[in-house]
Amino acid sequence: IHALSQEEEEQAEDLAPDAHDVFTTEEKWQEALASLSVEYQAVAIQLREGYTHREIAAALKISERTVGRVVYLLRKLYLGDEKDES
Repeated sequence: IHALSQEEEEQAEDLAPDAHDVFTTEEKWQEALASLSVEYQAVAIQLREGYTHREIAAALKISERTVGRVVYLLRKLYLGDEKDES
């Protein structure tokens, strides 16, 4: 392990979000979460925590396909994904 050079430290600072970005992102997350049903909230939270579709399905006793539908809904509603997968 080595210490970061001054240049590396500055690059890392440039990549880090500022407080406003963090607050805005968290605010959007809370708004999105509040608009979902309790079941979909559970899926969304586990997705955000990095669980796989399979892990979420097993934990919540739902199908992987249901997890996929929640992902599609979230993309469509909150990321503006217009792609229709039906």
